[in-house]
Amino acid sequence: MVVALLLPLSTAWAQERTVTGKITSQEDGSGLPGVNVTLKGTTIGTVTDVSGNYSISVSGSSPVLVFSFIGLKTQEVQVGSRAVVDVQMAAGFLKWWLPVTVFRKSGPSPVPFLP
Repeated sequence: MVVALLLPLSTAWAQERTVTGKITSQEDGSGLPGVNVTLKGTTIGTVTDVSGNYSISVSGSSPVLVFSFIGLKTQEVQVGSRAVVDVQMAAGFLKWWLPVTVFRKSGPSPVPFLP
C-alpha cells in the first residue's frame, strides 16, 4: 500500500533534470553574461554567468527555454531530451526607440534622440 502511494511521487521526481549550456553572441562568438534564461510558463529562471554559461532545472515532457537580453532578439528553444542547449543570440531592434525633436530659439531642428 505504501509503495503504491509513493510511486507517483517518484515518477514526478524522475522527470526533473538539469539543462546546461552557453549563450554566445552571433556577431563574434563571445559568451554573453547576464542573459535571462527562464522555463516558459513558470517563474523558474536563472541568469548566465560572466562567461555566458547557465544551468537550470526543467521538468515535463516538452520544456521550452526562453532566452532574453536587452537589445537582443528573444529566443524560445524546445529542449526535448537534450541535456545541453547552447544558443547564439543576434542583435534585435529596440522597440522603444523614439525620435525626439529638439527646439532652438530660431525654430525646430529635427535631431533624433538616440538612447
